[in-house]
Amino acid sequence: MHDGKVMAAFVLLMFAFLANFPVESQCATYHCTTVSEFNTAEKQALPGDVIELANGTWKNVNLEINAIGKSSSLITLKAETAGKVYLTGSSTLKIGGKYIVVDGLVFRDGYLSSGDHVIVFRDSSENPASYCRLTNCAMIEYNPSDTNTQYN
Repeated sequence: MHDGKVMAAFVLLMFAFLANFPVESQCATYHCTTVSEFNTAEKQALPGDVIELANGTWKNVNLEINAIGKSSSLITLKAETAGKVYLTGSSTLKIGGKYIVVDGLVFRDGYLSSGDHVIVFRDSSENPASYCRLTNCAMIEYNPSDTNTQYN
């Protein structure tokens, strides 16, 4: 009977000890090869997760990420290899939510025919992004073919 009390006390002590350690959540990496996969990943993304666009050309895509990361655990949208994901044609990117980093994308060989913006820091509901950042990205030859075109 004494052994049972000792074992119970030991289990309680271990539980109390382990309860003081934070549980590390598993961060996910979503490798996306299609816009549909991106849209699914964007809806599931949690703080610390990475949404990775597959290397190659993404033509005429309208990507919108609207997620909530944390200051200590950002959500990252990145190229599989920095500089190897090309958004071409009339591609756009809308960044909404909080604590999101976009990294390594290249917008090239395209233009928008209307007064739309290529990259916007707000979602489609016009809610502004907060604490979000665009880094290691480029725009190359992303201009209308007619140099007289003006976006007013």
